[in-house]
Amino acid sequence: TVFIAVTAGFGSGFVSLQEGTAIIPLFIAAPLQFLALWLVIWGKMSLGRSFAILPANRGVVTGGAYRFVRHPIYAGYLAGHILFLLSSFSVYNFTVYAIITLFQV
Repeated sequence: TVFIAVTAGFGSGFVSLQEGTAIIPLFIAAPLQFLALWLVIWGKMSLGRSFAILPANRGVVTGGAYRFVRHPIYAGYLAGHILFLLSSFSVYNFTVYAIITLFQV
């Protein structure tokens, strides 16, 4: 449904930026989150002309980031979410990310 699609796509806007429990320090989490962001960007760049909004059979991409991970964009998003949770954990944030991840599956 539309609700599930919107929540999966924009649910990260519901996380709380209030300081939570730091399971790992921010000086470790922040650079790793930056690497996760670059994995997302590299994954999109690796798609080249296969990246589009409308679905179509453009073949399987096996180069670039896709040489190492089958879904680098999702892997980067998931890594970023986990790292944010580890640096600012709260039950509320965990619930938001659990719902987002569930709706994306």
